[in-house]
Amino acid sequence: MTSIANPKAKRKPDFPPYLSKPYVKRAKTRRRRLPPYARHLAERIRTGRPPDIVRVFTGPYAWSRAMELLSSPGVSPLVLPPGEPASRYDWRLVRGYITIVVPTSCEPITWLIRVGAELLRAGADCCGIDLGDTVLPVRPAGGAA
Repeated sequence: MTSIANPKAKRKPDFPPYLSKPYVKRAKTRRRRLPPYARHLAERIRTGRPPDIVRVFTGPYAWSRAMELLSSPGVSPLVLPPGEPASRYDWRLVRGYITIVVPTSCEPITWLIRVGAELLRAGADCCGIDLGDTVLPVRPAGGAA
């Protein structure tokens, strides 16, 4: 209890000592970063010029291919840096958009499907993998279309 004579006196906690801060372990939550060029997409959304399609480039040439699309009016690029798992990034900006994963080299199809599944988990309307002459749709886990 704080006393009237000494307002800086410490008040005893109303909870048991084993619940005080030194004893409670907090869950280790690491904040995920936005993918490269996400700020460009966020700026387009904020200014009322949202894209029709979001293209996620992967592989060693992802940066140069994404830079080519920065000025395109209907498409917004994002980059998944080579060697990085998609789960390391915060993909919430793709929520509500059609997303297409574009490999820039010979990435394994199973890895590309995992990237597409991560985008669907983040809230993308639908997701496909650009295979050059066709787009392979990525289905959500569980088989629901």
